[in-house]
Amino acid sequence: MLETGREWDTDSLGAEIIARLGWNLGLIHHWDAQRSLDADWPESVTGRSCMSEHGKDECPVITVWRKLTSCVGRRIRYGLDLEKFPGERGQCIDIAPDGRLMVKDEQGEIILLDSGEIRYD
Repeated sequence: MLETGREWDTDSLGAEIIARLGWNLGLIHHWDAQRSLDADWPESVTGRSCMSEHGKDECPVITVWRKLTSCVGRRIRYGLDLEKFPGERGQCIDIAPDGRLMVKDEQGEIILLDSGEIRYD
C-alpha cells in the first residue's frame, strides 16, 4: 500500500507505466523524424517548424512536462539529502530544453539541476 491509503494492483500499475513510457518514446521518435524532415525542407515548403513556443528546437516531452509541472514559479529548497542537510533555496523558473530544472538561487544566479531532491518552501 502506498501513501494513497489504497491497495494497488501492481500488474495494472506496471502496464500503465509502460504504456505512458511508450507514448513518450513515441513523441521523441516523432519529434526526431520531424526534425530530420524539416532540416531537408524549409518551413515555407512544409508549413511546419520544429520551433517550440520558447523559440528553441525542443522535444515535445519537455513541452508537455513544462505545461504539467507545478514546480515552475515556486520557491524551493534543493540538495542531495534534504533530511540531513538544509540544502539551498531558490525559485524554479523553467524547465530547460534538456529537461533540467532552471532555478534562480538567492544570489540571482541561474542553476541547472539534473539530480537531487527538491521541496517546496
